[in-house]
Amino acid sequence: MLSFGLLQPKYGTRQMLEALADVGTRDAADLLFRHKISTMARDTALRLAKEAEPRDAELLTELAERVGERASVMADRWRSAPAVGALVTRFAQEEGVRWWTMKGFSFRPLYPEGCHRDVGDLDVLVATMDDAWKLARRLRADGYIYLDIELPWFKRDVRTGELYGQIRLTTPNRDRLSIDIHAGPYSVRHCAVMPLRRTFEGGGTVAGPLAFEDDMCAVVANAAGDCFVTAKMVNDLLLCLDREIDVAYLHDTLDHAGLLPFLATCLGRVADWCEVTGAQAGRIAGLMPDVAPEPVPPVTAADPDGRCEVTVGHARAVTARLFPEEPARVAAVTASARDAYGKDHPLRLVPDAEARPVEWDELNNWTCVRLVPGHLAVAELSGDAPRAGAVPAEGRALSAEVTVSKADGGDLVHAIGDTFVPTVDFALPVGLVTSLAGS
Repeated sequence: MLSFGLLQPKYGTRQMLEALADVGTRDAADLLFRHKISTMARDTALRLAKEAEPRDAELLTELAERVGERASVMADRWRSAPAVGALVTRFAQEEGVRWWTMKGFSFRPLYPEGCHRDVGDLDVLVATMDDAWKLARRLRADGYIYLDIELPWFKRDVRTGELYGQIRLTTPNRDRLSIDIHAGPYSVRHCAVMPLRRTFEGGGTVAGPLAFEDDMCAVVANAAGDCFVTAKMVNDLLLCLDREIDVAYLHDTLDHAGLLPFLATCLGRVADWCEVTGAQAGRIAGLMPDVAPEPVPPVTAADPDGRCEVTVGHARAVTARLFPEEPARVAAVTASARDAYGKDHPLRLVPDAEARPVEWDELNNWTCVRLVPGHLAVAELSGDAPRAGAVPAEGRALSAEVTVSKADGGDLVHAIGDTFVPTVDFALPVGLVTSLAGS
């Protein structure tokens, strides 16, 4: 089924038709959407329908219609790309922020003419969390909002002491590309970081793509977080095989984040799913690290249990490198990974005494501080989303743009004029939220 959206599919038209007949167009469309190849799959189905027998043509046309619904949404958002890119460029220039595009924006131009890579977000890399907040301030003033399903978050790297994290913003009606601002080294799974040194040292193009190997590493790391290899990602890696790659740098960067086993898994998927050329096969062999690959994830969807086990094992290996003489600390971080990934943690109100406080002096790579915007926290009290009142931002400065203040029931975080309830386990102190609602 995935051959409908692969650049160099291993399976031919007859096998694709047989798979489609077995799966059915509805489930096929869902699968192709999960693999983020709806637009390419639609175009393939329409092309094949023109030359197919009537019965096959009807099936292919039905598939094209089903995936076309998703493809049209992606196309509508992509049409906003020039305007969104220009907006970020202007704001970044005015704020003195260096930034780079990554993943979708960088890889889409590599696709052959007529092959349209689906892009849902503008992924942006900036050097620091303060740079991220400066850019977010301007976007917020332009009407962008925080997503309740993807809250802003940050951590602190124990090796460098720097804050790193992510702020995702979108428009209220989702009519433009969302903007995902990644700050500092790239965060990987529970507790690893991946410094994109070549870009920060001048190898990328400011307001343009990351350094190529850094972008390739970011694509692999993004998939590693989900423990799911999409067909879109396979296409991206396939295109990388036709370019010169600094293999030593790529391996060193991924190894810093403990991702060489996952790279091996991803390259195996390229070889399994694609009809590679001799030159591409040679490039895969040259890129293949000399490590045991991670377990191959399911094709149909991400597996939460499998993701948990892989992430826990990854956390153990990464922390053992970081603290080779501290087995108790390694065990504690590993246990925190199982707690984070082994069960659901819904956003919820709890008595103040049951809320886990943020230890501001002990921030680290395995403690993710999520920031719940005040109005979303208040909405947990009443079920709607009333506006939280303004709260004084005087208190402890975490950075130039972020302040922590004491309030009844706990701490509040303030940045760019917005007030947040910080949480490390999605629990919100009810007394704190109540006082925020009445402020």
